[in-house]
Amino acid sequence: LHESAVGLSFCAFPLLQQDHGGSGDPLEEMSKLFQGTTDSAGPYETRVLSRSWLTEDAFEIRFSRPPGLQFAPGQRLRFIRNEVERDYTPVSSPQEEGIDFLVRSVKGGLFSSVLASAREGDPFQFTGPHGYFRFYPSERPPVFVATGTGVAPFVSMARARVKDFVLLHGVRRFLD
Repeated sequence: LHESAVGLSFCAFPLLQQDHGGSGDPLEEMSKLFQGTTDSAGPYETRVLSRSWLTEDAFEIRFSRPPGLQFAPGQRLRFIRNEVERDYTPVSSPQEEGIDFLVRSVKGGLFSSVLASAREGDPFQFTGPHGYFRFYPSERPPVFVATGTGVAPFVSMARARVKDFVLLHGVRRFLD
């Protein structure tokens, strides 16, 4: 790269390497790092408050916020319905009263089609929060990269007042 170019890179923690005292198993080592850092609870009971279609197959759906639910921008909630489980990341900030999700309706999808046809007041359950995808400030400007509905955690971060970031968002079609 040219010295003025911006590049994105990923680096594993040194403890993941056997020569630094780790087991060499990334999942085992990462689980040790994060033990006790997130309380996963539930199931929570919630209800559909509203849904608005953004494109022919993408919509934002709002649910009531169960008492006691707290999450950080970037974390996800696991919906459970009729033995089908699916994870979705809120686009709302943790301070908002309702919890909003960005969903792409997948033809024949086991869960997105349920959400697409849900009516106001329909009950749902979820657990969480889950995950460690969170924003950690640094001296360099944040660069977020996403495609499609994968933009959800970054929307939540922006709504939670993360500022001065660059978002690179890829979509399949111009209207998306």
